[in-house]
Amino acid sequence: MVNFALVYFLKEKGFSSSEIGLSASIYPMMYLIFCIAFPKVIRRHSLKKEIATSYLGMLISVVLVIMSPNKALTYFSLCIYGISMALLWPNMETWITAGAEGNELNKAVSSFNFAWSSGAGVSTLLGGVLSERSSSLPLYIAIAFFIALVVCILTTKDRDSSKAEEEEIVDHSTPLRYFAWIGVLILYAGYSMIINIYPLFALDVLGFSESLTGTLLLFRGMTACIAFVLIGKTSRWQFSAPTIVISQIVYIALVAAMGFISTPVAYAVFFVIFGLDFSLVYMLSIFHGAAGAANREKRMMIHEVLLTVGTVAGSLFGGILYELYSFQTILNAILIASSAALIVELPLMKKIGCFNNKSK
Repeated sequence: MVNFALVYFLKEKGFSSSEIGLSASIYPMMYLIFCIAFPKVIRRHSLKKEIATSYLGMLISVVLVIMSPNKALTYFSLCIYGISMALLWPNMETWITAGAEGNELNKAVSSFNFAWSSGAGVSTLLGGVLSERSSSLPLYIAIAFFIALVVCILTTKDRDSSKAEEEEIVDHSTPLRYFAWIGVLILYAGYSMIINIYPLFALDVLGFSESLTGTLLLFRGMTACIAFVLIGKTSRWQFSAPTIVISQIVYIALVAAMGFISTPVAYAVFFVIFGLDFSLVYMLSIFHGAAGAANREKRMMIHEVLLTVGTVAGSLFGGILYELYSFQTILNAILIASSAALIVELPLMKKIGCFNNKSK
């Protein structure tokens, strides 16, 4: 809800499209840097304390954004938000996948993805409705949620975060992880553009209200939630090179199609299909990154770093391209980058034998 509501809040405060894009790229960039830095500068003893610290940091940053009298302090506040996020996601993903393989890993990842995606889906609708009343109201609601989360985490029983057993595991990773990681990188470039730039386009050009835009994005979120559950009940996509290729082709087709639609109904259909493909690409990356890995903390860090690079690129360059040119220019840039990536991938996948049965 913070990410979505921030677009309207900053617009009301006089931020330009490029400045909103810059703002939306700051916290992912800080997240990226500290995802890499934290494992090297701190020793993990208590998962509970790290997660509580993360929520507390995000709470403080949102308060500072609301109270900020200038753009410089707003940017600084968003730095705190990104640093705080780096204490949350890699830890959670490592914890969720610890000791699991095959179908057990599939179910664990599926349940985790359903949990966060359902919250993300509902929050866009809630954020849109609340933003129509006041652009700052969703941020105040987010502060209340963060307070509740800190209290909840601190009152739960701690658990051992030791990695001793994982360090003794022999690595049996699949080369498919590299191509799945490319998929999540290009996916998140488009996803961040949709979350951070599309609301501006919908408001300025299409004339959609905040609540309508939030409802349309809810279709993506809810579809992704359902898809995460369904994917978790199947295994045919596991270690399947064709599935990775098809998921990226569908993504390219969706980006191309987005340039030809303009009605709420058409966008509703678009976001349903986008939600399905989003969930598959995300699952392919996190599953193949974790499968057979001896050091899952490092693999989850790579997964988070790549999707963050995509988020930063989509937000930053999307905002600049939208302000200087048009929304269609953003789509064209994503199409070129995604198609080029797929063209490079295919011969490499064939060369290392990814299409020969299942590559484990």
